[in-house]
Amino acid sequence: HFRAKPCALLKVIDRYQCPAALLDTDTYFIQDPRKLFERISSTTSLMHESDNYRIGENPLWDPITPHIQDGIEIEGVTISPESEMLNSGVIGITHDNRGLIEKSILVLDRLFAIGPVFNVEQLAIGAVLSKHTKVANCRDIVLHYWGSGYRKPFIHMAVARLMQTNSSQPPEFIANQSIHVRPEFPKSAKRDVALAKILGKLHH
Repeated sequence: HFRAKPCALLKVIDRYQCPAALLDTDTYFIQDPRKLFERISSTTSLMHESDNYRIGENPLWDPITPHIQDGIEIEGVTISPESEMLNSGVIGITHDNRGLIEKSILVLDRLFAIGPVFNVEQLAIGAVLSKHTKVANCRDIVLHYWGSGYRKPFIHMAVARLMQTNSSQPPEFIANQSIHVRPEFPKSAKRDVALAKILGKLHH
């Protein structure tokens, strides 16, 4: 299943012979989707954004990092504990760079053989694209609400409410209303926050 995203992207590129952008399902647009393609060219690829860590800093990568302390080269790409993690919630690339996606599959296969880390595909794609292109981000166009915890249930509830309330409206109207859907925990009333703090102190 680690190969699913890059292989799907290859199929789209081969069928349509044009720039393509793949998005995870736990994303939504906060600007016009067409703006993604303004950031994709033969010299620039696209990912969502940096996850702001090197794999050697994250315990999730413990199955792999002890085996690559000095760095290993796979398909001309060096992977080491200093490798930066880029988020693959969005991947955008042109047809003439399709070979980079093929190369990323070879990199992820090699890393998976060392240790099946859950986001090995993400590292492989980011490392290959960074080696051969400039990587742009699109966090201002696409909001990616990945992860566990409260965010997913709240965003799903908000989207369902948006669609139910506006089901008879034209798509343009719904798109304009969607800017009000935010993957954030609803703000609590100050009185409720104060009461919770008091009860916390009383009951430890």
